[in-house]
Amino acid sequence: MSREKQGLHRFRDAEEPRAEAQAQVEAAKVLARQGSLDEARLLLRASTQADPGLADAWLQLAWLTQDPQERTAHLQQVLALEPGNAQALSLIHI
Repeated sequence: MSREKQGLHRFRDAEEPRAEAQAQVEAAKVLARQGSLDEARLLLRASTQADPGLADAWLQLAWLTQDPQERTAHLQQVLALEPGNAQALSLIHI
């Protein structure tokens, strides 16, 4: 494989964890709507491990977390990634 192709391959591989994490977030949203909250939380935690920079995963996890301190920590993570996130800003003050 040429050096150029190796470089491009590296970028494609970097996209795979993000795509997988986003798919997990979408599946977790479906599970949450169906009432499978524990399963949704597990998928969201896996998503945040696969791609810690995915603010939507942290936000969804904050919605489903029952512990107020944990919820605040998740919301702070969202705000660290997206300082102007309106949903996180509104929830962090509740």
